[in-house]
Amino acid sequence: TGNELWITDGTPENTSLISDIWPGPGSSSPANLVSFDGEIFFTASHPASGRGVWKTDGTSGNTTLVAAVEQDETGSNPSNLAVSGGSLFFTSAFFGSTKPSKLWRVVSGTRNVELVKTFTSGGGPTVSGLGRLLEFEGLLYLQDGRELWKSDGTELGTTPLALFPVYSDDRVSNLTRVDNLVYFTKYQSPGSIRELWKTDGTPEGSVLVKTYSTQLSDFTALGQRLLFSSNEGKYLNSSDGTGEGTFRVTAPDGHSEFWPSDLTVLGSEAFFIGFHPDSGRELWKTNGMISETMIVQDTNPGPGDGVLPHSLRALGNALYFAAGDGQGGIEMWRYQETLSSAVLVSVDISGPQGRSPLVISSDSNEIIFLASDGQNTPPRLYRAEFLSPSEAYERAIQVAGLSGDKALPGAAPFFDRVTNLEKYAFNMDLTGPDVHSLTNSGSSGLPTLELRSTPESHLRYSFIRSRNRGINYTLMCSETLQPDSWTTVTETPIVERLEGQWERVTMELPIIDFAGKFFRIAISLEE
Repeated sequence: TGNELWITDGTPENTSLISDIWPGPGSSSPANLVSFDGEIFFTASHPASGRGVWKTDGTSGNTTLVAAVEQDETGSNPSNLAVSGGSLFFTSAFFGSTKPSKLWRVVSGTRNVELVKTFTSGGGPTVSGLGRLLEFEGLLYLQDGRELWKSDGTELGTTPLALFPVYSDDRVSNLTRVDNLVYFTKYQSPGSIRELWKTDGTPEGSVLVKTYSTQLSDFTALGQRLLFSSNEGKYLNSSDGTGEGTFRVTAPDGHSEFWPSDLTVLGSEAFFIGFHPDSGRELWKTNGMISETMIVQDTNPGPGDGVLPHSLRALGNALYFAAGDGQGGIEMWRYQETLSSAVLVSVDISGPQGRSPLVISSDSNEIIFLASDGQNTPPRLYRAEFLSPSEAYERAIQVAGLSGDKALPGAAPFFDRVTNLEKYAFNMDLTGPDVHSLTNSGSSGLPTLELRSTPESHLRYSFIRSRNRGINYTLMCSETLQPDSWTTVTETPIVERLEGQWERVTMELPIIDFAGKFFRIAISLEE
């Protein structure tokens, strides 16, 4: 099959094609999925009926065409599905023709499809297509390209708000609900002026907030504030609906040229991909105020971008995104407000040329997502469990067949003087004796300490570190081995990515500072 609709609960045995709407290798390209009347409504293409509105209850027998409106040689493009007032609405447009755009509704219960209104402008048809549909205070709001409209689902009740004079080159766009208001932009001709407006649905409650000379985009509601981009996407702005309360968002150091993208709201914060000279393009967050915008994580430390963070999606109390450090493939990350940084969920899910993963669902225990390796192979469905560091350790111990006192982190059940936690932390064999040390080309083993003579004498301490097991590694040194004599080594490490979740950490230690000292790595599981 081509691109069709599937259903899954996250297990191979319960992952299946719902219906091959466009039979054979062709694609029906399902889109605009909306829940209505206990079923999923969506748009899809069929070789006989063209592009239409379909519905499904998740079974092949109950996946049927609802409406194929006005098909002809120019085709139709039903889109903008939205639920309002107990009905499902959608629009149709014939691009490249002089036919007008239309607003339709599907009646709850009967599933009858009714024409609500045909949109014309200046006596002629509106051929540019209707914009997004927005439910607000029990009514449907929409934009026809030049004006803002509201509708109660009837032709007589579908009227323009008539907030301002309309010129032939005017454009209304970016319709967005923020709390009890609707924001939108008006492109005013002549003058190429972009106006930011807000309305409560009445002419007297409609106010011009601020005027701009550049394009406005990426409208996103954050609590009672509106976030949006200006200057062709260079700046991130925040507005409370007043002129004085509308401003550019900045980092604590005053930086404002973020070129933001992927604005995604989680709780009381909005996350976005933003640029900073010190970090490149990385994941940032803001609460819409100037002093509360900060970087979340520099996935590829320094000004380099690596594999840019992308595919942001908020589910439940967590934010998921894909990113890479430039040394490996794309990886899936998870961020929660209760954590100080993002946690790696799955490593190298897509290979070096991988495509953006698609998060399908998540709960407190696992995430289900699609990813492709970018090598012209079909995407694969992944499921990753969320285990606390202690749960992940216990899982590894169970797989190794250890139990009771032999399973304790500090136990050395094979009398090799290497504890379970050390083997777990250094990627060693938990099922039997293992005392091997890390080699220059290896990816497991106990830490090593070498005396190096070039370019000048120094000590080299090397160890293996996990990137996603929730293990703390702290290199320490002492001159006497007394319990209170150990201090943390603060030299900057050299980190090399290895296969999977592992990386090699190397510290070059000057002889003059560290000669005659003992070393150890303190290992603990994060809480």
